[in-house]
Amino acid sequence: MVAADRDQPLSHASALAVAADVSALAPTARAVVWMYEVEGYSHEEIAREFGRSVSFSKSQLARAHARLRAWFEPQESRQSCTLI
Repeated sequence: MVAADRDQPLSHASALAVAADVSALAPTARAVVWMYEVEGYSHEEIAREFGRSVSFSKSQLARAHARLRAWFEPQESRQSCTLI
């Protein structure tokens, strides 16, 4: 869950859960998420820092967001999706 997606501030317990989940990401994905979401780097700046292309930054961020969404998705929603 990124800051722009929230209507309400996270509770302390929720903030700790988010921190734990972000820390479970691969190191590169975690760094890209931190740089983009927390420090406000652009994709161009992230790409330069890693010596990679802009698409590298965008794909790392998209994959990390997808993983985080999956981890935060309610269990019932995950089960209903697999039945379809």
